[in-house]
Amino acid sequence: YSVSHFHAHSKTSPVPPVRSVVMNGQGPHGKELSGIPETPMTAPWSESLEELHQESSRTHFLDRWTRLAMIDRIPLGKVSATIGDVGCSTGYMLEDLHARFPQARLVGVDFIYSGLRTARENVPHSALMQADAQKLPFCEASVDIIVSANLLEHVPDDVEALRQMHHATKPGATVVL
Repeated sequence: YSVSHFHAHSKTSPVPPVRSVVMNGQGPHGKELSGIPETPMTAPWSESLEELHQESSRTHFLDRWTRLAMIDRIPLGKVSATIGDVGCSTGYMLEDLHARFPQARLVGVDFIYSGLRTARENVPHSALMQADAQKLPFCEASVDIIVSANLLEHVPDDVEALRQMHHATKPGATVVL
């Protein structure tokens, strides 16, 4: 991982300055994500939980309702905002965000490799990064909106994750949890 600041790149739009690796190219073991290791065994979430989540959460009524209710709380005047999805998993929230805000710059962050691999397929127009919510890769005050669904209960230090979200957002930003 590079810890120096640089500008991340997605396939279609610029994203805020970050402190991490962006996943767009070929990666380890022939996988499509570059420079990203498999998820550590000490993760508070697992590849098997991610697989279960992938199978059920795209169309399950409660997951769908949660995503749409969260998106409804984003001000419509933020159509070209930079939106970070912390705990983006498979990218279903990013897909819904893109449908509502097609001009927004979308950035997904997740700790689990397999979810990000699926997100790359689901939202190729978004920048994706593997990172811990307790150490978000965004530079200070670089994001207009952060959304995060069903994440904090899986983070060992949820207060630190909230501090990281606060650090990443611009003054007056919207955070939807």
